[in-house]
Amino acid sequence: MKKKKSKINQKVKSAIFTAVLAIIVISLFYYLIAKESSNNQSEDSSSPVAIVNGGKITENDLDKEYSKISEEYQALVSKDQLLDQLINKKLVLQEANNQDILVSDSEIEEQLNIVKQQFPTEELFMEALEQQGLTLEIMGIQIEETILINKLLNQTVISDIEVSEQEISEYYTGNNEQFTAKEGEIRVAHILAESEEEAGEIISILKNGRNFQDLAQAVSKDPSAEFNKGDLGFFSQGTMVAEFEDEAFSLKVGQISEPVKTEFGYHIIKRLPNIISLNEAKDGISAVILNSKQSESIEGYISELRDNADIKLSEEIAPLGAAIQEETEIENEFKETSDEICTEDEKPIIRMYTSSTCEKCRDIEIAFRNTVQTYDVVVKEWELDTGDNLYTSEIETSMTSSEYELLKKYNPSFAVPAYVFGCRYVRIGNAFAEPDYLEEEKIFMETIERII
Repeated sequence: MKKKKSKINQKVKSAIFTAVLAIIVISLFYYLIAKESSNNQSEDSSSPVAIVNGGKITENDLDKEYSKISEEYQALVSKDQLLDQLINKKLVLQEANNQDILVSDSEIEEQLNIVKQQFPTEELFMEALEQQGLTLEIMGIQIEETILINKLLNQTVISDIEVSEQEISEYYTGNNEQFTAKEGEIRVAHILAESEEEAGEIISILKNGRNFQDLAQAVSKDPSAEFNKGDLGFFSQGTMVAEFEDEAFSLKVGQISEPVKTEFGYHIIKRLPNIISLNEAKDGISAVILNSKQSESIEGYISELRDNADIKLSEEIAPLGAAIQEETEIENEFKETSDEICTEDEKPIIRMYTSSTCEKCRDIEIAFRNTVQTYDVVVKEWELDTGDNLYTSEIETSMTSSEYELLKKYNPSFAVPAYVFGCRYVRIGNAFAEPDYLEEEKIFMETIERII
């Protein structure tokens, strides 16, 4: 399915990806230790691997939490790394307790319902939970801890962070290529209607002076219009369904089309300027800068908590980590599937799955990109926690439904990094425990050449 075509039809896909993404983020970031009180109530006679301000993390705790990580992730995360995360989380939860931060049952229920409501059915929600190895009870605990952590961070480091007009302006000037169409590209917005009659009513409203993008946000059947006001960004010929694309490229800047029928419904299309103005981009830029500042502040806050904490590690932790490291040095090879080679525009599709917090992904991303750019292939580098295809200049916010189904098929644990080359070869994780760019490029090249 072509990229922009799928952006037009996101009703089910957007809901599924958003909710599953929420589960992934919770399970990977906060599903590190069980609820503090339940840990304290159990009698655990195993040796402590860390003592954090008097609170123990035992060898059994560490083994239990490590066993919850899928085999694919265990190849990427050592017990030492997991222990470091457990320490950070225990420190933050201890600090939340010190500041008497509480979470009510209604707050937990509200957040749980928000996640549930983003699934088309209760069955799909429960299926996603099962795929992540979760239950409603465990998810409730995770949500409680998530709210505790968010409340603490909001009170201490996040609430005072601001983004200035100068910062926004400097970002816009320094990243001008993100906001300007390349040669052969245009930019449009659209409103999707279910029937010709409904489309006609929308045309009448527009002729009476209603702002196009405000109306798109209010009435469009494209779920993405809720946050992008119907703006589909920049695209070139060959990326939309033919009926839509033909009409879009025939319009002049500012011109609005008559209803265009496609398999998705009836579209009213408006040709937008080929440059996204600073005023249009301001909110998105502010969010990017704010996120960066918040991440930096949170890292500093946790670092400060660690500096002021009494953290003791057992002597057993070094050999334990060494043993795991030795295991992950084994080469990790691509596995061949029995599936036909998947293509787009008659070119094999090369996929990489990553996340914004995955250091091992960053380590190997250069080798991946250096390799794929030398071949006539379609590249999709999905960042799972943002829904963005990093290999394009546009900023996506969610996968297409077909891409999500393919992700579930070949990478059901949502591991990162992961690679699906032409649907014929799949690899979860990198080839080596330590980055070896030349060898990785060689492996990527050999694998691609088997499918072209």
